[in-house]
Amino acid sequence: MNRNARRAAQAQTRTRTVDRVTAVHEAGHAVGRLLTAKDMGFSFDEAVHSIEVGTGPDWLSSDARIVLHSQAICYGPAVSRELQAAYQQAYPGREPISADELNARMLGIGTAEQRAVSGRAKMVVTSMGAAAEARLSGAPWEVVFSSDACRADRMDFNREARLVGLGDGEMAEARAAVGSMVIGLVAIPDVWTAIGAIASAIKGRLSGKQVASLAAPYIGKLPPDYLDRLSPSRATELLYRRSL
Repeated sequence: MNRNARRAAQAQTRTRTVDRVTAVHEAGHAVGRLLTAKDMGFSFDEAVHSIEVGTGPDWLSSDARIVLHSQAICYGPAVSRELQAAYQQAYPGREPISADELNARMLGIGTAEQRAVSGRAKMVVTSMGAAAEARLSGAPWEVVFSSDACRADRMDFNREARLVGLGDGEMAEARAAVGSMVIGLVAIPDVWTAIGAIASAIKGRLSGKQVASLAAPYIGKLPPDYLDRLSPSRATELLYRRSL
């Protein structure tokens, strides 16, 4: 791609529109990252790398008849800071590997507690997009999360659940438990306002610092134990027992 073509592509990305549902969905993921920043070992400004418009994967619908395209995607740390450090120590080289190989490696990185903390936080992040979309549309969270559009989110959720230490037989229960948590999160007025502020600004690329700045006036008002208040006893037992 020559210089003029690159500039044209960049201009198109800056002016590309994102529908309201997609914007709210990605803003939900972004707020999920901000809410779990402390557990992940990152500062508020580090929790989100960026929200990019016109990037992300394409995938087939469940009946394999339609190719679905990503309008926007929220990027951030893949694992906690502790697991990043443990991974770099175990694998100092930077050879390219497949996603499946990376996932397999992560299961043996760090301590069980470190993996559980990172996985729990990311399970909230992967579920928050559907929670925000469900509140906007009025559809049940499970319906949205089970849709073709959330296929990547479900794959991410299952990967994080395995990092926590959950087996295949526990996935459905974990999904219901985390679903209850994120439904409660988006019902908090300040959380919903933060999602709306970010969604309204997604008209092109947003940097992580821009995202944090938009959400800070609202997220900063939450009590420090807001996640504990939203965790049903069974969710606490299922998701937290692995690090005991």
